[in-house]
Amino acid sequence: MPPMALTIEVPNYKEGELLDYVWPVFSWNDWNNGFTNRTNNITPLNDNEVGFGYEACGLKAGYNRAKDGGMDSGPATWPVFCILDNERKLNGRFGDPQYSFLTFQLYRCGSPGVKLTKSLNETWQRDSKFSGKCATMDSGEKQKISNENIGEKIGMNVWFQFPTEDFSKGNSLIEKKEDAGQVGPWTWWIYEKLDQNTPSFLTIDLRHNTALINDPIWSMFHDGPFKMMRWFDWSGFEYTPSGTSSEMFENGSAPLVSASFRVSWMRREVSVVYTTYQEMLSEISGSWTGSLFIGFWFTVVFEALRKHKYGDDDEDHEIEDEESASMRRSLGPCDKKKLFIMDNFDLKLITEEELDAMTDDVDEGRENRKTVGIVGKGEGDGEVGI
Repeated sequence: MPPMALTIEVPNYKEGELLDYVWPVFSWNDWNNGFTNRTNNITPLNDNEVGFGYEACGLKAGYNRAKDGGMDSGPATWPVFCILDNERKLNGRFGDPQYSFLTFQLYRCGSPGVKLTKSLNETWQRDSKFSGKCATMDSGEKQKISNENIGEKIGMNVWFQFPTEDFSKGNSLIEKKEDAGQVGPWTWWIYEKLDQNTPSFLTIDLRHNTALINDPIWSMFHDGPFKMMRWFDWSGFEYTPSGTSSEMFENGSAPLVSASFRVSWMRREVSVVYTTYQEMLSEISGSWTGSLFIGFWFTVVFEALRKHKYGDDDEDHEIEDEESASMRRSLGPCDKKKLFIMDNFDLKLITEEELDAMTDDVDEGRENRKTVGIVGKGEGDGEVGI
C-alpha cells in the first residue's frame, strides 16, 4: 500500500477539535470467494498504522475558505490523517479467491459501533472544545457539523506518495523526495465535497506496475541477471459503493463518506534492458562515420604512445645520416675497393687476407661474428657506398 493521506477542509483546526464533529476510521479488508463462499474479515488499523497531524504525516496544506462570495486564500493548515510505511498488500478484485483492500470512512461523532484509536481518543480529550463530547445542534436533530468555520458541507482531499521512474541511474525506483510533490513529497489527486445528508462512495483504483530490469553492471557483457520490481501509481476513481456492506447502513450509522483503495483493472508491465558492449560495438560498426572517427583517434593515440616509448624516427634518421657522412669523410675518396669491420661500434679497415680468416672463423662456429662491409667509390665524386 503506497503512502496516502486525507485532509479535511477545515482551516486551522487541530485534529482533536475536528473530532468533536467527525471520526475517521481506516480498516483493512480481506474478502474471499465473493460469489461462491464469501467470507469477510475487517480489521481496524491501529495507532502503529494510522498517523495524524502535519508533523507526523509531513503534510502541511490548506487555505482559508472564502466568505460572502469572495476568493479562497491562504495560508492555513487543514487537519490531516495518513498511512505511512504500511506493509499490507493490495490484491485482487471483488469475487476473486482473495480480495484485499483498504477502506476509509468518515463518520459523525459518536456514531453507533464506531470507535477511535487510542491515540485519536487521547488527542480528542486533550483538544476538544466540548470537553471530549460530541458537538450537537440545539434542535436535537441528528448530529451535524454546525460551525461557521465548517459549514453544512466540507471538502476532503486525497493525497499520495508515488515513486518516480528513472531507470537511467540504475535498476531502482526513486522514492519521493522532500520537494518532489506539490506539498513536500505529497501530490494531491482527489477533491470531494461531502454532504452531511447524502453519503458519498468512492472507489479509488491504483495501477499495479511490474518492471523487469537487467543489472546495468552485468549488462556490459550479457543481458542478465534480471531484477523484478513492483509498485503502484495513479489510475483513477469512480463513484460506486464497492467495498461497503449492508450493516454499514443500519442503525443510522451510514458514513458521510466511504472510500475504497483497490488494484485497478489496468495493469502495466515494463522491460528495461541496458545495452551490452557487444551491441554497442555492433551499432558502431554499422556506421562508417563512427568507425572512421574511432579509427582516426585510435591511430592518433597509438602514434603518441609509440613516440613516447621509442622516440621520434625522424630524429634517429637525422643522427644516422650525420654519422654516415662523418664516416664517409673519414674514409675519403677511394679508387680501389676497401674492406672494413664494425667492431664494438669502431670502424676498422682490413685486408682481404684478414677477411678470409674471419670468414673461416664464421663458418666454423659462427663465433666472434662481426659485421663486414665493402666500401667503394660510387659514380658521384666523393660518394662512398657501404
